[in-house]
Amino acid sequence: MILKLDSRESDELLADLIIAFDQTAVVPEKEFLETGDIVFDNIVIERKEANDFVSSIIDGRIKEQVEKMKGFPFRYIIIEGNPFETGRDLSPNCIIGKMTSLIIKHKIGLFYVNNLKQLAYCVFSIINKHLNLESQINETPVKVHLKEDHNDIVMAMILQIPGVGPVKAKDISNKYNNSLKDFVNNVSNESLEEIDGIGKILSKKIIEQIK
Repeated sequence: MILKLDSRESDELLADLIIAFDQTAVVPEKEFLETGDIVFDNIVIERKEANDFVSSIIDGRIKEQVEKMKGFPFRYIIIEGNPFETGRDLSPNCIIGKMTSLIIKHKIGLFYVNNLKQLAYCVFSIINKHLNLESQINETPVKVHLKEDHNDIVMAMILQIPGVGPVKAKDISNKYNNSLKDFVNNVSNESLEEIDGIGKILSKKIIEQIK
């Protein structure tokens, strides 16, 4: 099964994808793509750095890209970095409004990552979920295995929690030595509240999500 990465993307991302899909039946390869940056069967994924995401809202490119993506049943955008900290002349409300439109109106899933390794793991997660779903329908399980990079996994877990952005996610990961084992075994309301910017409400939400 071929995972197509647009030929204009970096070799570094291709290498990270190859590592992420190691020991699976999915083989990442570069190919020129008319739509999206990553295509797998009926799934299209658009990768956008935070600054490019904001720019595409300002100049209207995002509308054209979304229309092209509608040719695929499953559509996702992965944003690398924080779109609210680009310094561009666009209000946070405009960014939030566009995100809401993408999710609700256009049925596009949005994800946030900090670097290429997290992006590769995010792509792996998306594809893995779809493969597992199809395998359950066909009753022919597809086994997938990921070589763990604990730091990336901790960050990926935390970034899925509402109210936790890249900065807080990094602080939390550092608090538990960037170790998945330490995080799962030692996370508590008290230890989370020792981190700057995390109060009782957010710490409770994090604990509930992890459980």
